Amino acid sequence: MASIISPLQAFSTDIGGVWTIEADSTDSSNAETLSTGTIQLDPFGQLYQASWLAETGSRMGLAFYVDRYLVGGWGYEPNYRLSLFHIQADGTLEGYWALPSAWGAIARETAKPDLTDGLYGLYDVDGVDVITRKPRASHLSVRRDGDVYRLGSTQFPNAQGLGLRLGDWLITNWCGTRGFGVMAYELEEGEARGGWVSPKDDQFHSEVLIKVG
Repeated sequence: MASIISPLQAFSTDIGGVWTIEADSTDSSNAETLSTGTIQLDPFGQLYQASWLAETGSRMGLAFYVDRYLVGGWGYEPNYRLSLFHIQADGTLEGYWALPSAWGAIARETAKPDLTDGLYGLYDVDGVDVITRKPRASHLSVRRDGDVYRLGSTQFPNAQGLGLRLGDWLITNWCGTRGFGVMAYELEEGEARGGWVSPKDDQFHSEVLIKVG
């Protein structure tokens, strides 16, 4: 059974360190991808902090490591919200979410299908605030648009959610501006294959990450 990282097992697999970024040569759409540069992953509470140094500049983000997947997101302003949903057999979404200001803590939420067709549709959400730890309730909408998923929430009416799916996991990032993105990679023997997308172009950019340090 899949398991999210926890304080006891967060870093049992050593993915921390420096990874080089290479464009996937099999993807012809990578004209503007971060084809050269590095990403550094450092333990940060129950998460990893991700730091990019690339041709187009630097950026900071957060990442989850779960099963064999490295998933996360970034924002050029520190007001983004990273959410990871584990898709259950009955359609329920078990959510884990974090904020840059929450010092690596993870909060839980459960999204129960209200009016859905597979993954797409409306959900009723109950959870706990990652900072105040107080209960909260909201409504979530999910729809697919090409390679990406678009989400809306009554809790964040002025923010847009953007997501990618890997297996039974849906990684999403939320922000009130367009200066953010979401990434998803599958790890195997020192390499991570996947890519990223941002609302600036809605284009999935394929990449290969290679661990070098």
